[in-house]
Amino acid sequence: MASGASDAGADGGAPRLDEEAWADLDRLLDRGALAAGFATERWTLQRIAALIEREFGVHYHPALSGAAAEGAWI
Repeated sequence: MASGASDAGADGGAPRLDEEAWADLDRLLDRGALAAGFATERWTLQRIAALIEREFGVHYHPALSGAAAEGAWI
């Protein structure tokens, strides 16, 4: 793997969320969808994308937010 490749975003640019933000997102997902303000406890890719945008101001297409959901209950 090339130097720095693991730090690159999907398009090869800088990642949109840093390591601390990913850890924060993991904690938010662990707390559950109800605690995040959704009507049910079910996480969907659309909800995860909405949570990322609301909490971090970063837009992810729902189809790409699956990386954020790694380990989440979906």
